[in-house]
Amino acid sequence: MSSRTDPLPDSPSPTLAAMFDAYQPLPGVFDEMKTADGELRPHWRNLVGALRALSPSEMDARWKRVERILYENGLTHNIFADGDETERPWRLDALPLLISAEDWRRLENGLVQRARLLDAVLSDCYGEQRLMLDGALPSTLVLGNPQFLRPLHGVPVSRGRRLHYYAADVGRSADGNWWVMKDRCESPVGGGYALENRIALRNCLPDEFVGNHVQQLAGFFQAVHDGHCAMADSADPRIVVLSTGPTGSGYFAHSYLARYQGYVLAEGQDLTVRDNRVYLKTLEGLRRVDIIIRRVEAASCDPLELRSDSPHGVPGLVEAVRAGTVSVINALGSGLADTESLMPFLPGLCERLLNEQLQLPSLATWWCGQDPARDYVLANLEHLETRDVFSRGASEPGTQNPDGPEAWQVGGPRRSIEERGFAYLAREPMRLSTVPVLNSQGLRPVPFALRVFVAADADGYVVMPGGLARLCPPRAGQAFDFGRFGDGKDTWVQSDRQAGSAAIRRTRTGAVELRRIGRELPSRTADNLFWLGSYAERAEAIMRQARNAIVRIVDDECPPEDLLAIGRVLGPTLKKAGIAPADNKAAGDTRSQLERRLGELVFDADRAYGLRRTLRNLGRTASLSRERLSADSWRILRGLRPEDFARRSGPAAQPRRAGIGSVLGQLDLGIQRLAAFSGMGVENMTRSFGWRFLDMGRRIERSVQTSALLESLLDAGDPEDDGSLILLLEIADSFMTYRSRYLLTPQLAPVLDLLLLDETNPRSVLFQLEALAEHLEALPRDPAQPVPDSEQRIVTGALDELRQADISSLCRRGRLGDRPGLKALVGRVAADLPVLITSITRKYFSHADAVRSVIAAHSAPR
Repeated sequence: MSSRTDPLPDSPSPTLAAMFDAYQPLPGVFDEMKTADGELRPHWRNLVGALRALSPSEMDARWKRVERILYENGLTHNIFADGDETERPWRLDALPLLISAEDWRRLENGLVQRARLLDAVLSDCYGEQRLMLDGALPSTLVLGNPQFLRPLHGVPVSRGRRLHYYAADVGRSADGNWWVMKDRCESPVGGGYALENRIALRNCLPDEFVGNHVQQLAGFFQAVHDGHCAMADSADPRIVVLSTGPTGSGYFAHSYLARYQGYVLAEGQDLTVRDNRVYLKTLEGLRRVDIIIRRVEAASCDPLELRSDSPHGVPGLVEAVRAGTVSVINALGSGLADTESLMPFLPGLCERLLNEQLQLPSLATWWCGQDPARDYVLANLEHLETRDVFSRGASEPGTQNPDGPEAWQVGGPRRSIEERGFAYLAREPMRLSTVPVLNSQGLRPVPFALRVFVAADADGYVVMPGGLARLCPPRAGQAFDFGRFGDGKDTWVQSDRQAGSAAIRRTRTGAVELRRIGRELPSRTADNLFWLGSYAERAEAIMRQARNAIVRIVDDECPPEDLLAIGRVLGPTLKKAGIAPADNKAAGDTRSQLERRLGELVFDADRAYGLRRTLRNLGRTASLSRERLSADSWRILRGLRPEDFARRSGPAAQPRRAGIGSVLGQLDLGIQRLAAFSGMGVENMTRSFGWRFLDMGRRIERSVQTSALLESLLDAGDPEDDGSLILLLEIADSFMTYRSRYLLTPQLAPVLDLLLLDETNPRSVLFQLEALAEHLEALPRDPAQPVPDSEQRIVTGALDELRQADISSLCRRGRLGDRPGLKALVGRVAADLPVLITSITRKYFSHADAVRSVIAAHSAPR
């Protein structure tokens, strides 16, 4: 999340005090901070008074800290962008939107009533349908709505509530009143962004936050969780957040909230239905799910009874809902209440269903299926906006949104409205209120809209004391389109009481079952952690090879045998990256040829085995594993950016031309970060299944890398003379270990022993395989199968060969000058590793084995 395009001005530029004094509201528009005559509104005086004392340079320093927090938390990282571009079109303003306690109470009461009303409407439409039978709600707006899911009609829901999460996009008009412009009942998103905004801005303005008695968000999420527990009749239900996966633009919000509340983030393929029950696929088998918080469109949730082409659904989910074995939040089909075509009827429905007057009005809207409304629209068409009744689309910030101005148009097709009025809506445009925005030019008023979130708790509904405020881009005029609005703002709602300390969740009273491991590890998460470890190790190996090679190449006095050693030792890696070797293999690469090849390895983004592609894959898997990583581990990985290794000077991208100091500095920093990440895993991760798969990926990749280095010793030639052994030891980070033992020039036999057979060296192949054997022994197994699994047999076989190997036989030359014993042993180990990965994947990541049987699921503990 970028904050601003320009820094705040330093002296002698205007001070913040001067900026607040110079700020003037737009004529005829309600401004949140100042009245029409330029006076500060009472609830803003304390905040403005505190900010006036800050210098622009101090404010800018605070904001740089916020930018770092936002970047490290991943909000600026679009992990699905092509190439290395990672910035999302999402930015945070340095000033909050401040709402008084009195103003908020009116908005809060109206939103709670609106949630109750829409829940009652949904219950009737999927139940008795009295509203349509009595003519209170036109049947066209229900039965003709593609969001009305007929297979769910008559299906009961837990505790009779269909709407658990609700959001309203609201705006303030010139008279200062709030109006609802859009109801969000399908699967409202944005709460994760609002929470991230709050955490970030509180770091920027900590004293100002406390001094203004701002209500905190933790209580809202605690109340929501308590409501989930009451819904499941369990103090510790298994709750899953069903997401479309990393290809969805709202994935950050899904993963952030799941991690914050301790829920399992899952995709459709992570769940399965057996005997009308929903299960989560975990390493230990299937575990029954109590509640699904869906972030997938309802029609895509079950390819058997709803959309057959959906890749995100869970086959059989609707039948499980019918059976009452799982609760889905929001209930399938809740998107029916998203359409603005219900808005003209809400006042009457509120009186009928709740016996109350509607407290929070909707933006003036007309459905042209009724004669009086159609006549009014046609008479005022040039002053109204029109659109198709059921035009709908994504509601996630930053996405293309057919609910916005591209769907609404001023005027409209008069002839079509006359002939097919039932297919059209019209609304009255509203000029949005403004809020002050801080940039390098000072303060300026910018229109905004606010998305407020409502959720069911154990007793009713509770409103998040804040929301997701979005600013209208400069060229968008006053048109409302929440999905495309520009910068964000944190929303501060004042309280009559002083703000207390934040907490994720208070501890419930009563007995707690003690655990030594976390909740079950989904197979997909284990898969992501496995490849996270693998990519981290691969990135470190490439960096070490590149660093040691560059240091030698740029030395003008580098002897020819050093160039030959570089080409020999790095040959396997360059070959995997598809980088062509020298034409004359016997003569080796020239200095310029090695520079070119190393440049391609380090700088080319298109190299499948190159450094930049590896770092991009590392970033993707880290993002997919975010809920399993500590904050410090995440910050370390966020610092490994592929763009830091972009080409620096022309298409040749040779290390010398790219700036040796800069390249080596980035390589050193990258190696340090990866070493820190490895240390975090060793010292800070509990020895859970997640840690084991992370370490297994690292151990297998290190075995692959060390085996590839040892392949350089298979060619004819004397590695003791050309410097290959020294380079090999440096790359394997074992040079000091060798010198501490032998105090002599590296020789083949002790080098082979150190890197291949030494069980005390964390870099040796034998060490990796022993660690893998330990991990495999600790992973879940089918107790009915007494013989070792295939992956255990692979590792055991490789260990036996290494332990029985004779160093003298490995060093002995054959008739052709090669080393057949070493070639055979390294070849067998290298061939076993891909088979091992396939076996692990088949057993633990794809659920292909019988251990995933339904019988095991029924007998497993909840």
